[in-house]
Amino acid sequence: RLPSRSRRASLQSHLRSLAAGAEAERCRAGTTVQRELHLSGFSSMLGSLLKPWTIAIRLGLALQTPKAPGVLSPDRCRGRSRLDLGCFFRPLGPTCEATAAGAAAPAIGLNLAQLRRESLATHGGDAIPRPWRHLGAFWWASHLLEELTRPAQSLEERVDVAARESGLAAALEAGETVIGLHVRHGDSCASVEAARTCRACEPLSAYLSAILPWAAAAGASTVFLATDSAAVVADARAAERDMAARGGGGGSGPRLRFLTVMTNVTRHDGSGGGGKEAPEILDTLLKRRFASGDAAAIARSHDGVLAGLVETLLLARCSALVGKFSSGLFRLAYALSAAHKGGLPPYLSLDAPWCVDYGLPAVFNDEFPSRGPDADADGGGHGGGAATEQVVVTTAQAPGGRGRGGEARGVVRRPFSNVCPC
Repeated sequence: RLPSRSRRASLQSHLRSLAAGAEAERCRAGTTVQRELHLSGFSSMLGSLLKPWTIAIRLGLALQTPKAPGVLSPDRCRGRSRLDLGCFFRPLGPTCEATAAGAAAPAIGLNLAQLRRESLATHGGDAIPRPWRHLGAFWWASHLLEELTRPAQSLEERVDVAARESGLAAALEAGETVIGLHVRHGDSCASVEAARTCRACEPLSAYLSAILPWAAAAGASTVFLATDSAAVVADARAAERDMAARGGGGGSGPRLRFLTVMTNVTRHDGSGGGGKEAPEILDTLLKRRFASGDAAAIARSHDGVLAGLVETLLLARCSALVGKFSSGLFRLAYALSAAHKGGLPPYLSLDAPWCVDYGLPAVFNDEFPSRGPDADADGGGHGGGAATEQVVVTTAQAPGGRGRGGEARGVVRRPFSNVCPC
């Protein structure tokens, strides 16, 4: 279990106090700060708030409800005077954030050196305010994210409807152990994404191979499937039929049934399946839509974010979680699940570890270097392709480990290549 539920209440009380203090001062200078979200995957956008918000808390300042241009549609956010996260969640900041005084508040921006200095997971957790520092980076991040994503009434109602219609609510109410499974395809199936990161686009069968032994041991037979791919949903239905015909998974394992909602299929332009070209990287798609100024295109981005949020909050209700922590959505779902439950639910990540240091690499993947077409020009796999090669020849002379011509072979990690970014 996560330590000290009373500490959770104390954090919530402190955040409310900061907002109330700024409200009493009508957002005068020195009471609030702003942070505008930059276009990316929405879960990553939320993760980018953790370090600036932590700084604000240390300084005794209220963070205004962050604006998110590019993924929020004015037509979908009616009733809000600002295009901010209040479209989906309960507002973070005081009501005076919508006034001229609120608009004049300074913005927190962090460069790469500051992102490293403000790491929540290193330096003994010194970035975390002292009353909660001993609870660690996961506790801190998961409870800030819980506070950030408190659903507005409209989102809460949408999630409840999806839980009922998918069968998830009934399964949980019946006391079933429900495995929440997230399978991301979309832009992760683009070849450029595989070369840029350690993310791999794998079929449903890879996840089932990981799930079945645990499901058998836990007596679990219900899987809530969250995915952006209609092909994955079709594969799940085929797997259900196959397991029914064989009397279970693999002949003796559990017979799984899959629950799903279809609102997020497919959230990108293009499916990446059936031989079709994989869609463009999500960040690029969102930026292109925003730059176009096309209200209908921005509304599609808004609807995609909303569909992803519904699935994230449904995953967080599940008993155990399976997916890939290289996905910001899956990391967010696990953090919210832990914060809601007051403990660490069972999980399987098929690739990266959970991470919290937004903007910094979480894991380097030296076993999958990004190679140019002439990477093997020297016959040893290290020549040519210098523009893209990650594992390169070093010129240092060292006893042992010398390559051809007496040159030592070494690993050089280039920033933002072959990494699982956090």
